[in-house]
Amino acid sequence: MLRLTSHFRRHKTLCIQVGITAVVMFLSPTVALASSVDDGGMKIYWKIVNVGKYVILVKGAVNSIQSVLDGDYEKAKHQFIGYLICFGAMLALPGALNQIEELFKS
Repeated sequence: MLRLTSHFRRHKTLCIQVGITAVVMFLSPTVALASSVDDGGMKIYWKIVNVGKYVILVKGAVNSIQSVLDGDYEKAKHQFIGYLICFGAMLALPGALNQIEELFKS
């Protein structure tokens, strides 16, 4: 119990941010009044994707610009492509999971 308490003390701001985000998302009328679990889940998923898009945009831009300023153009190119693949995977995940679900339902 002591280790868990010290963990929360060290990561207090992160725990508060995650808690507030979860409360806001789950108490949002569009999510709370969803007609099914799938609808509510997809609404939450798209909110997370929108946040992730801007995290990827900012982090990718900072890393790529830093690599270019350091003169490492090859690394900048690889980072750029890596961030694009990451965002593409986030967008493709629901469709891919639905395809797998349909495969096993048949």
